[in-house]
Order: sequence, then C-alpha cells, then structure tokens
Amino acid sequence: MIIGWWMGGPEKGNRRVLAIATNMRNAGLSLLVAMRMFPESGADVAVIAFMGLMVPPNMLYTVYHSVKERRRQKKG
Repeated sequence: MIIGWWMGGPEKGNRRVLAIATNMRNAGLSLLVAMRMFPESGADVAVIAFMGLMVPPNMLYTVYHSVKERRRQKKG
C-alpha cells in the first residue's frame, strides 16, 4: 500500500486507487501462481490467509477516505 501511495503522484485520488489496487492485485496474482505452480504444496492456503488479513484494512482505508471526501465536499 505504501508503494502504491508513493507512486500515485501528486493527486490524492490517484494515490488512493494505486495503494489499494497494488496491494490486492499482488495477492490475487500470488494466489494464481501458487495454485498453478505448486498445486500440492499448500502454498495457496498461505496466500488465502494473507488475502483474508489484507481485505479488512483495505476496506477500512477505502471507507475512511470515502467518508472524508464526502465531508470535504459538503463543507466546500
């Protein structure tokens, strides 16, 4: 998430999208690789656990910034 935010440039909207998308895209790609390349190793379970741990922070991050943006629009 930090790398996505950092690479997002000066606009905050771009930063938010890149922070979330970068994080979740890598988890999905890792799951695909684990399932195809190592089908009997159980590596997919570790990736699914990682995804389970990363979805709640991403949801909180998204909701926080959505509420913050709505409040800012109401004021201005």
